[in-house]
Amino acid sequence: MWWIARPQPEADALVQRLNSLGIPAKVTPAIRIESLEIDHRVIMELDQFDTLIVVSKPAARRLIDEIDQYWPQLPLGIDCIAVGPGTAQILQDYGFSPRVPKQADSEGVLALAQNSRRVLLAAGEGGRELIEQGLARAELTRLSLYRRVKGPVPAESPEARSVNLWVTSAEIARAVAEWPHPINEVWVPSARVAEAAREVGLPVTQVLGSASDDSFIQAVLKDRV
Repeated sequence: MWWIARPQPEADALVQRLNSLGIPAKVTPAIRIESLEIDHRVIMELDQFDTLIVVSKPAARRLIDEIDQYWPQLPLGIDCIAVGPGTAQILQDYGFSPRVPKQADSEGVLALAQNSRRVLLAAGEGGRELIEQGLARAELTRLSLYRRVKGPVPAESPEARSVNLWVTSAEIARAVAEWPHPINEVWVPSARVAEAAREVGLPVTQVLGSASDDSFIQAVLKDRV
């Protein structure tokens, strides 16, 4: 039984796809997303920034909700950078033309934003310090749109005796490590998450190299052959 520990709505979407393929899976978000109060003047002054950096899907969704309240159409001339393809797709569906770094992390974002002068960083609370440090010469405004908080511990059930976990971040790994359930396998998307998971005692058995649903599904199907 696969337990999908990533936040909603991604957990639901992935579990539905797995179940449709006959792969037993359950939604068990270790982290939930909680919106933060923001200074709406930043959104009203969106056209004053030459670069918009969006670092996650939750940041993209919340940012779009806020922009929709103040901008009947998107301001022109903003260089939009999304940290990964999933975030980029959300922004593209709304009307942005985001660029995505080949290396989907803070270093990759910085490589695209080297010439930025006035930057809006749309992110969660905390983290991404490397982007802020790397853009120290630019005028950078951080817009913290949400925070991650621990989700509830999954209830005891028969399948809890045979749990495989898909863990997509170091923060999720630390939350999962507090669960009382015995865990057979933990799959992760990167060496960085693998290191964090092993540090808290999780049995990492697969490092996929991608956090995308497609990559995970393909790996699960291959593992079943």
